[in-house]
Amino acid sequence: MILGLDISTKCTGWCLMGDEGDIVSCGAISFTAKETFQEKTRIFYNAISSLFEENDINIVGIEDQFFNRNANTLKILARFSGVACLITDLNNARFVFKTPKNVKKVFADNGSASKKDIIDTVKNKYGLEIENDNISDAIAVAYTIFLS
Repeated sequence: MILGLDISTKCTGWCLMGDEGDIVSCGAISFTAKETFQEKTRIFYNAISSLFEENDINIVGIEDQFFNRNANTLKILARFSGVACLITDLNNARFVFKTPKNVKKVFADNGSASKKDIIDTVKNKYGLEIENDNISDAIAVAYTIFLS
């Protein structure tokens, strides 16, 4: 099974995709502004660990960080990615990073696809009405890993 992740400082989207490219489940790990980074890290760790405990995940696709005007945000995203990589390794699975441009090109046939384009592609491919762009991005990441 594939776990696709769109890591964010406010809401991390995730998608579990089966061996046939079907969506098994998807959701989000949300954080509040009041939580410290340490609290957010614990929440993130527990949520990803639970997904591993409850599912037979063998590969994790992570949307790679891209240039962000806010260096602090980029540092936090990198730290969350490190936590995801550690959990993946501890569960004897492998992780793969995909750039946003690659994910958009593979999933929506357009490397410059907007968030709305990705949401629309989720609806067209899977018949799902997902308004949370973090979840739709995680679906796109999982799909990209599925095809690679």
